[in-house]
Amino acid sequence: MADILLKLNKLSLPRVGSLEQIDDFTFKVAHRPLSIHMNELVMVGTLVRSKLQDSALESSSFSFDALADQHIDHLTHQRNDAVKSSPDCQHKYIARRLFRGFQERINWSHLA
Repeated sequence: MADILLKLNKLSLPRVGSLEQIDDFTFKVAHRPLSIHMNELVMVGTLVRSKLQDSALESSSFSFDALADQHIDHLTHQRNDAVKSSPDCQHKYIARRLFRGFQERINWSHLA
């Protein structure tokens, strides 16, 4: 996972999000990122739509911060049958906190 995060961070993009078409040949990043995962969290995972990012993000670091927050919010808002047992819940919570901790420990400025 660390290798993927490092490769994604090497992309030089001014913002992260979805595009808005200005004219036939011009686009700008103007809205929140959209993904199948985000759609599934709202449609199937019972995540409240207001918990999703509401605007474009300034960097991949902010994008991964938002993703880590979404995963924790998803666990909080899941239906009761999504967690099979207390150890299952603990494993899911720990995995999300590890991702959050990993994201916080990366010094993104040295990778650009």
